[in-house]
Amino acid sequence: MESLTGPREDLTPAEDVINHPAFATAVWDLEPAREGKAVVARGRQGGPLNIYWQIHGGGPIRILLICGIAARHTAWQRQTLHFGHINGDKYSVLLVDNRGSGNSDKPFRYSTSEMAMDLVEVLDHVGWAEDRQIHVVGLSLGGMIAQELAMLIPERMSTLNLIHTAAHIEATWWENIVNYSGLLKPRTLDQSLAAAAMSMFSHEWLLAPDDAAVPQKGMPGVKMPPGGKYLMFETNFQRYAAQEIRKQRMPNYGEGDKWGILGHFIASSCHNKTDAQLREISEKVGRERILVIHTKEDGMIPCRYGQKLVEVLQPGSGLILEGQGHVPKLEKAKWFNKLLEGSFAKGEALTRARET
Repeated sequence: MESLTGPREDLTPAEDVINHPAFATAVWDLEPAREGKAVVARGRQGGPLNIYWQIHGGGPIRILLICGIAARHTAWQRQTLHFGHINGDKYSVLLVDNRGSGNSDKPFRYSTSEMAMDLVEVLDHVGWAEDRQIHVVGLSLGGMIAQELAMLIPERMSTLNLIHTAAHIEATWWENIVNYSGLLKPRTLDQSLAAAAMSMFSHEWLLAPDDAAVPQKGMPGVKMPPGGKYLMFETNFQRYAAQEIRKQRMPNYGEGDKWGILGHFIASSCHNKTDAQLREISEKVGRERILVIHTKEDGMIPCRYGQKLVEVLQPGSGLILEGQGHVPKLEKAKWFNKLLEGSFAKGEALTRARET
């Protein structure tokens, strides 16, 4: 991960982002078909907890999108719009704020296995409990949680899509201490935005013109902002920064979120799926139902971890790519959505073939 101690002159200062006309429209107002909180972890240490969820769309193909470190459900807004609104007659999208983020409770206990158990209880709560019903997509920490979910309910998965993630992050005790302390180190807003952006995205994309396909008037379930239009920024970095700043300005953002970030980081650092467990996932989910994506330029989770997943899982689709950073759902959103559509269609076809 690139270490930055100061703001970068080629990235727009936070003050200018805040004053940009598009700042107020950076987070899209996408109306869920259903939303609520599920009480989970009754009888588990640190429970019970309230976990916030939303469902967008009403189609028969059901998708669970699992967030990464410190991310809220709005981090998936490009996929939510595409699958749950523009194509909401075909897909239903379940979004969840993991424990430690957003509208969910922020306890002191975090592990990928506990967070996966939270999701099982949310799935039960919303009635998504049938065999081969769910297409699971997990990015980064979300991909680690998805692996744990595959250990718990493999028979429910139509597809398992592991995006820029790892079975285990190899780090020494001292390296973990250094990383944890870095999360708590005081930084200016410009410093924190630059450090995060440069580790997650390619520099070229950050400086390129804003490529977001923003909601348009008349799209189902989309509320238009005052002024009647979602505005564009000059660069992709400006849009990323605006969304991060808006997140930190939400009424429910506070000290609990900061400790939640640390808890998420600890959970990802301690995540460990052995080769034997990965082979069990591959066998029980079905390797032909598994998609693994990684890129050589990933500045958060090095490419060797994605290569290891491909080697051991032997997935139906294993893609080691070039030319993008850690977050293809943003940097290559149109391509990423099409890739997921193909994965989902393959899983649905496999299930139909099994039933005939």
